[in-house]
Amino acid sequence: MKKFLIILGIIAGVALATTASVVSTERIIIEIKKTRAEQAKEKQIREKRQAAKDRVKIALWVVQHMDGPEPIEKLEIGNIVRNGIGGTGGSYVDVRINNSKNNEFSFEEPIGDVIPEDLEEQYSENPTFKYHDKANKKKTLKGVKVEEWKEK
Repeated sequence: MKKFLIILGIIAGVALATTASVVSTERIIIEIKKTRAEQAKEKQIREKRQAAKDRVKIALWVVQHMDGPEPIEKLEIGNIVRNGIGGTGGSYVDVRINNSKNNEFSFEEPIGDVIPEDLEEQYSENPTFKYHDKANKKKTLKGVKVEEWKEK
């Protein structure tokens, strides 16, 4: 009988230790998942803030380098597409002026900066806005609505 109780005690002890180990491991896994989710959320918020800052820089560049028959009232700036690792393959951004399909452009960016380098190509056949190399630094974003360009 004594041997039976000893064996029963050992089995119960091992079972409790295993259960405690599994429970603590599950808690650790849950904490790790929670931490990773929070970090991913924080990263996403940082990226959105940076993208908004980049859009403003690009919008100012466009206002200072594009002229047309009417003033620029609205700029839609697409996501910056970076090719290669860290944008080493170059990058580009799409821009639409005054919600007009005739004024959709794609600008190339230099590596490491968000300011477009020059007009890479234009999507529209008959744009009313024209690109010029020399910036008109007197122009600002006052009165210009800057938005993220989302395809509908």
